[in-house]
Amino acid sequence: SFPTRRSSDLMKADGTHLCCSIGFLTEHQAKVLKEAGLDRINHNLNSSRSYYPNICSTHTFDQRVANIRMLQGLGYEICSGGIIGMGESKEDVVDMLMELREIQPEALPINFLLPIPGTPLEHADMSVLSTAYCMKVLCLARLLVPKADIRCAAGREVYFKGEENMLLRVVDSIFASGYLTAGGQKTNGTAEMGSVRFHFADFFCQNLDFCVCELHSAESDAVAGQMMLLYKVIIFIQFFIR
Repeated sequence: SFPTRRSSDLMKADGTHLCCSIGFLTEHQAKVLKEAGLDRINHNLNSSRSYYPNICSTHTFDQRVANIRMLQGLGYEICSGGIIGMGESKEDVVDMLMELREIQPEALPINFLLPIPGTPLEHADMSVLSTAYCMKVLCLARLLVPKADIRCAAGREVYFKGEENMLLRVVDSIFASGYLTAGGQKTNGTAEMGSVRFHFADFFCQNLDFCVCELHSAESDAVAGQMMLLYKVIIFIQFFIR
């Protein structure tokens, strides 16, 4: 059950921010959660408007956008991103990020597909998801939605294994201890694995006693500085020509 207003206030006082991934909500349901102390809701776009019918038949892309707009109208912060590796084109990736630029979410998580047995994408071709390609996607997100907290979510342990230093120079936070549909590297293991890397990238660990941990950059603004912006423009060009 969702925490009471008193318990949520205690959690916030302890530095824990409340974000809920809960799918579609009615305005009444959203107001009830707001009263209970919820500040942020995750509702991903997942892909581009044109590619969306290839991955979902139960609702439309426009319904997802409308849900987000309704939540923003009620004062919610928004966490919204997508999944890379579902067969979309590079143009689809850019189109999705342009849609997110219009939404201006406070947080923008990028997931890299982990094929799950029994799902339509269990045999998806993952050869396109090289570390370099995944990094370009994250750089594009940083370039196109610079005010958002760019997060590397599902697939981090697979596609950035051994390249955490490079990853942490671009993103504001990473996820640990599992995702909505797949397991992940445990929180303590993530912190121990990256103790030197996190220090090198000016990251600090937050809320290690909770099942999901985020690692935030203390100087994320510097990542979006002029030198990095030039680098990302180059990445943006390379994204199309390679």
